[in-house]
Amino acid sequence: MADKKKDPKVPETPEQFYEKAAKLQSIDGLIRQGSFRADNFQRAAELFEKAKDFKDAKERAEECRRLAAEADKNYKETLYAEAVRKMSSRGSMTDLESAQKMFLEIPDYLDCRARAEECAKQLDHLEEKAARKRRIITAAAGILIVAAIVFFNTPVWRNTRARILGEEILTEEESREAALQSAETGDVVSFGPFTWHVLENDGKEVRLLLEHAEKQADLRGRPYHDTLENVTWETCSLREWLNGGFLTDHFTEEEQARILEKTTVTEDNRTYGTEGGEDTTDAVRLLSPSEAEACPEILAKIKMNFWLLCPGNAPDAAMFVSPRHTLMDYGYAVDCTDFYVCPVISVKLTEE
Repeated sequence: MADKKKDPKVPETPEQFYEKAAKLQSIDGLIRQGSFRADNFQRAAELFEKAKDFKDAKERAEECRRLAAEADKNYKETLYAEAVRKMSSRGSMTDLESAQKMFLEIPDYLDCRARAEECAKQLDHLEEKAARKRRIITAAAGILIVAAIVFFNTPVWRNTRARILGEEILTEEESREAALQSAETGDVVSFGPFTWHVLENDGKEVRLLLEHAEKQADLRGRPYHDTLENVTWETCSLREWLNGGFLTDHFTEEEQARILEKTTVTEDNRTYGTEGGEDTTDAVRLLSPSEAEACPEILAKIKMNFWLLCPGNAPDAAMFVSPRHTLMDYGYAVDCTDFYVCPVISVKLTEE
């Protein structure tokens, strides 16, 4: 493969700061998540200020500061109104949990902290009612469940079932492996401690994208890189962690042995031309833009921001997929902690 040029330097001249700030200001219309708009204007204002007396940098810096304050105010007002609506709907525990989360995102706005505490009390009350109901049902069904478990685990039943169905009785582990072997694109399968979306199965290996990253504490709020600087997939801290701590913390040695090291082709940004850096060899990686475009049905099931492995509009930004399943080419700052991580692995299939 031909050598790729090194990443351009961080802007140093007033003109470079001005151009980057103007580009950030211009993408505001593409940002759908309100909390990001204020951050984007704030970053643009800081860059305009670094441009000093170049063109109308001072005026645009002041304008961006104003727009940042306006975006922050609008975001808080909208979030507050939605949280109040959910809290007042007297709906499910899901509505109350959602409202509590929204209030806690802006704890110092109006009475958000007090409302979040009220949501917590209501949730405790609903959980206690549900727990009492579960205890009654459990007590009533306990004897029947125990009897059924004992019976269905006897050799008599297992042999009878096998004769009736004409098939071998599989253990849970054998069932998981059988599902992995026969998986098709779009299926959900289990491997290790997680469930996965199947991206491809060629009969020898199966390529998987993690399902429910939002339920994993170490995959929430993890930046693409620890500091705001020019990086590529090859040099980012997220790649180092995925192929290190994530791999060893979650998978047994036998499972790790089945996760194949594959070449990761780092695509350049298709809109802005930002170079992706050198290709790498990884056991765990992120989804590429071309892979994401090839699986819209799978992306439709993921309702959160998560990183892609390619750069954004500049070397200190990385692409991501929005909650509306849109590939955001302009990306976001690599040190942002508002994104999720959805790992991709390739698992070797066992021989029949």
